[in-house]
Amino acid sequence: MHARRLENNTLLITALVEYHDALRDRDPERARREWTRAQDLAAEHGKTIDEAVGYRF
Repeated sequence: MHARRLENNTLLITALVEYHDALRDRDPERARREWTRAQDLAAEHGKTIDEAVGYRF
C-alpha cells in the first residue's frame, strides 16, 4: 500500500513541478506554493523532489 501511495504521489509531484515551471514567470507566488506542496509531498516519503520524480515503480 505504501508503494502505491508513493506511486500516486510521484505522479502528483511531477504534475506540480511541471505546473510550477509553467507559472514561474506569470505568477511567481503561485508557482512557489506549488513547489512547496511538491516538496511537502516528497518529504512525506522521506525524499526530495528529485528523488521522488526519479522514483521507478
